[in-house]
Amino acid sequence: MVHPDGTEREIRANVGADERTVEQSGNPDEEISQTAQLEAIALQWTDAELLTNEQKVKAYFKDIPPEPDWAEGKRLQDEVQRCSKEWFQASSQARACKQKVDELGEARSFLVPFGSPRQEVEAARTRYEGSLSDLDRANQGLTQAQKNFQGWKGPAQRYREWRHGAEGERMHELKAIMELEPVQERLTQIHHRQRLREGLEILGEWERMAISLDRPDDYVRRIREVTAEFRQGGVLSDRAIEAMTQDYGAYQHQQEIQQRQQQRQRGFSR
Repeated sequence: MVHPDGTEREIRANVGADERTVEQSGNPDEEISQTAQLEAIALQWTDAELLTNEQKVKAYFKDIPPEPDWAEGKRLQDEVQRCSKEWFQASSQARACKQKVDELGEARSFLVPFGSPRQEVEAARTRYEGSLSDLDRANQGLTQAQKNFQGWKGPAQRYREWRHGAEGERMHELKAIMELEPVQERLTQIHHRQRLREGLEILGEWERMAISLDRPDDYVRRIREVTAEFRQGGVLSDRAIEAMTQDYGAYQHQQEIQQRQQQRQRGFSR
């Protein structure tokens, strides 16, 4: 017998929702109030916390488990209940037939003169054997139905935990917050500042590499001009990116030569 758990209750809830044909719209005032509450939560976060929560949401929703077919779950659940009922009926019938066989006892014969009529005994035993066959078929049907339902139920429980577990509820709330327009605007600004800061760090490193490589003063001056343009919202040209890449390779080669020289000098000093 299958007892309802959270997944099976959700089957009924989802199937019931699918069967409703009248759409119910939410209260606009309640929706506005909920949005305001979510915005208030986001306002309490620092930029670092907002970025951390953004990454959590992206990671959580990267691999979304498929939503189960609730109608199929309902069908499989109903099949288990139907097979359970058949098994109970077959079991009851088998017990009744066995009781009748026990009551009749041995068939009347020369050795058992006070036995029951042979015809009645044989008929009762035949019915009992038939009831055992029916019980075996009912048991096989119930076992298969339970197996089918459990096969559906495993993925359904994983989806239910992903969507309605404690972490799932929290992640869906965070996702709703992230999708709010003011939060999206704030994230855009944060990411812009991040890209600007990272770009300036890279350009500053390029300038230091160019100086270490003894590039001409005009060359270093142009790097500073590119940096100033980037700070004002400019985009690095392909030519600048190519030159920076070449300088990075030359700088790495220079560092390797210096390291080998230092290793040889340490060897001579021993």
